[in-house]
Amino acid sequence: MKSTQKFLCYSLALVGAALIFSAGCKKGDNVTNTTVVASQKPVFNTGGPSVSVGGASNTAAVTETIAYIGSSSVTAVGFKFTATGLGSVTSTSYAGSVTATVPTGTLGVGSFSANLLTAAAATALSGSLTITWQVSSYATNGTGTTYSALTNTITTTN
Repeated sequence: MKSTQKFLCYSLALVGAALIFSAGCKKGDNVTNTTVVASQKPVFNTGGPSVSVGGASNTAAVTETIAYIGSSSVTAVGFKFTATGLGSVTSTSYAGSVTATVPTGTLGVGSFSANLLTAAAATALSGSLTITWQVSSYATNGTGTTYSALTNTITTTN
Protein backbone atom coordinates (compact mmCIF):
# COMPACT_ATOMS: atom_id res chain seq x y z
CA MET A 1 0.00 0.00 0.00
CA LYS A 2 2.82 2.39 0.84
CA SER A 3 4.49 1.89 -2.54
CA THR A 4 1.19 2.69 -4.27
CA GLN A 5 0.91 5.92 -2.27
CA LYS A 6 4.49 6.88 -3.17
CA PHE A 7 3.81 6.13 -6.82
CA LEU A 8 0.65 8.28 -6.80
CA CYS A 9 2.47 11.09 -4.98
CA TYR A 10 5.37 11.11 -7.47
CA SER A 11 2.99 10.89 -10.40
CA LEU A 12 0.95 13.81 -9.09
CA ALA A 13 4.14 15.86 -8.58
CA LEU A 14 5.33 15.14 -12.13
CA VAL A 15 1.94 16.01 -13.64
CA GLY A 16 1.86 19.24 -11.61
CA ALA A 17 5.37 20.22 -12.74
CA ALA A 18 4.46 19.49 -16.37
CA LEU A 19 1.36 21.71 -16.07
CA ILE A 20 3.35 24.56 -14.54
CA PHE A 21 6.02 24.44 -17.28
CA SER A 22 3.50 24.14 -20.09
CA ALA A 23 1.48 27.11 -18.82
CA GLY A 24 4.60 29.33 -18.82
CA CYS A 25 4.97 29.57 -22.63
CA LYS A 26 2.19 29.09 -25.12
CA LYS A 27 2.56 28.74 -28.85
CA GLY A 28 2.15 32.17 -30.41
CA ASP A 29 3.54 34.12 -27.44
CA ASN A 30 5.75 36.95 -28.62
CA VAL A 31 9.04 36.80 -26.76
CA THR A 32 11.29 39.82 -27.19
CA ASN A 33 15.02 39.38 -26.81
CA THR A 34 16.35 42.57 -25.24
CA THR A 35 20.01 43.40 -25.73
CA VAL A 36 21.56 45.38 -22.90
CA VAL A 37 23.99 48.02 -24.11
CA ALA A 38 27.09 48.21 -21.93
CA SER A 39 27.30 52.01 -21.91
CA GLN A 40 24.75 54.60 -22.91
CA LYS A 41 27.22 57.37 -22.06
CA PRO A 42 29.59 58.94 -24.60
CA VAL A 43 32.76 57.03 -25.56
CA PHE A 44 36.10 58.67 -26.33
CA ASN A 45 38.20 57.72 -29.33
CA THR A 46 41.45 57.84 -27.37
CA GLY A 47 42.63 56.83 -23.92
CA GLY A 48 43.03 60.40 -22.79
CA PRO A 49 43.21 63.98 -24.00
CA SER A 50 46.07 65.16 -26.18
CA VAL A 51 47.90 67.98 -24.42
CA SER A 52 50.47 70.17 -26.15
CA VAL A 53 52.47 73.32 -25.39
CA GLY A 54 51.02 76.35 -27.08
CA GLY A 55 53.24 79.39 -27.52
CA ALA A 56 55.62 81.40 -25.36
CA SER A 57 53.04 82.27 -22.70
CA ASN A 58 53.20 78.84 -21.02
CA THR A 59 49.79 77.73 -22.26
CA ALA A 60 48.64 74.18 -22.69
CA ALA A 61 46.26 73.37 -25.53
CA VAL A 62 44.20 70.20 -25.13
CA THR A 63 42.13 68.15 -27.61
CA GLU A 64 39.86 65.10 -27.29
CA THR A 65 37.65 63.15 -29.71
CA ILE A 66 34.23 61.60 -29.07
CA ALA A 67 33.75 58.40 -31.10
CA TYR A 68 30.25 57.44 -29.88
CA ILE A 69 27.60 59.67 -28.29
CA GLY A 70 25.69 57.00 -26.37
CA SER A 71 21.92 57.05 -25.97
CA SER A 72 21.38 60.77 -26.58
CA SER A 73 23.07 63.89 -27.90
CA VAL A 74 26.15 65.20 -26.13
CA THR A 75 25.19 68.32 -24.17
CA ALA A 76 28.50 69.34 -22.55
CA VAL A 77 32.21 68.65 -23.05
CA GLY A 78 35.35 69.92 -21.42
CA PHE A 79 38.48 69.20 -19.45
CA LYS A 80 39.29 68.94 -15.74
CA PHE A 81 42.88 69.67 -14.77
CA THR A 82 45.33 70.20 -11.99
CA ALA A 83 48.29 72.48 -12.62
CA THR A 84 51.31 72.50 -10.32
CA GLY A 85 53.72 75.39 -10.77
CA LEU A 86 57.27 75.43 -9.48
CA GLY A 87 59.16 78.65 -8.93
CA SER A 88 62.75 78.93 -7.83
CA VAL A 89 61.73 78.19 -4.23
CA THR A 90 57.94 77.97 -4.05
CA SER A 91 55.34 75.58 -5.38
CA THR A 92 51.77 76.54 -6.27
CA SER A 93 48.85 74.40 -7.31
CA TYR A 94 45.65 75.16 -9.15
CA ALA A 95 42.75 72.85 -9.97
CA GLY A 96 40.11 73.89 -12.47
CA SER A 97 38.04 73.00 -15.46
CA VAL A 98 37.38 74.48 -18.87
CA THR A 99 34.40 73.84 -21.08
CA ALA A 100 34.58 73.48 -24.83
CA THR A 101 32.15 73.63 -27.73
CA VAL A 102 30.27 70.38 -28.32
CA PRO A 103 31.49 68.81 -31.59
CA THR A 104 29.27 69.64 -34.57
CA GLY A 105 29.41 66.10 -36.00
CA THR A 106 26.48 63.74 -35.81
CA LEU A 107 24.90 64.87 -32.53
CA GLY A 108 28.28 65.39 -30.87
CA VAL A 109 30.72 62.96 -32.48
CA GLY A 110 34.09 64.58 -33.26
CA SER A 111 36.92 66.60 -31.74
CA PHE A 112 36.78 69.40 -29.20
CA SER A 113 39.58 71.50 -27.75
CA ALA A 114 40.38 74.25 -25.25
CA ASN A 115 43.21 76.27 -23.73
CA LEU A 116 43.93 75.37 -20.10
CA LEU A 117 45.56 78.64 -19.10
CA THR A 118 42.46 80.51 -17.94
CA ALA A 119 42.77 83.92 -16.29
CA ALA A 120 42.34 82.34 -12.84
CA ALA A 121 44.98 79.68 -13.56
CA ALA A 122 47.41 82.30 -14.91
CA THR A 123 47.02 84.38 -11.74
CA ALA A 124 47.43 81.38 -9.42
CA LEU A 125 50.47 80.09 -11.31
CA SER A 126 52.21 83.42 -12.02
CA GLY A 127 55.93 83.37 -11.30
CA SER A 128 56.21 79.64 -11.92
CA LEU A 129 59.22 78.51 -13.94
CA THR A 130 57.59 75.20 -14.86
CA ILE A 131 53.99 74.04 -14.74
CA THR A 132 52.91 70.39 -14.79
CA TRP A 133 49.42 69.91 -16.22
CA GLN A 134 47.41 66.77 -15.42
CA VAL A 135 44.32 66.67 -17.62
CA SER A 136 41.27 64.46 -18.09
CA SER A 137 38.39 65.05 -20.48
CA TYR A 138 34.66 64.65 -19.98
CA ALA A 139 31.49 64.45 -22.07
CA THR A 140 27.90 64.53 -20.84
CA ASN A 141 24.66 63.28 -22.41
CA GLY A 142 21.20 62.51 -21.00
CA THR A 143 22.49 59.33 -19.33
CA GLY A 144 25.39 60.90 -17.46
CA THR A 145 29.01 61.99 -17.70
CA THR A 146 31.96 59.95 -18.97
CA TYR A 147 35.55 60.83 -18.06
CA SER A 148 38.54 59.84 -20.17
CA ALA A 149 40.13 56.54 -19.26
CA LEU A 150 43.52 58.15 -18.69
CA THR A 151 44.78 61.43 -17.29
CA ASN A 152 47.56 62.83 -19.46
CA THR A 153 50.42 64.95 -18.15
CA ILE A 154 52.65 67.58 -19.77
CA THR A 155 55.14 70.06 -18.32
CA THR A 156 55.51 73.57 -19.74
CA THR A 157 58.37 75.95 -18.99
CA ASN A 158 58.73 79.72 -19.05
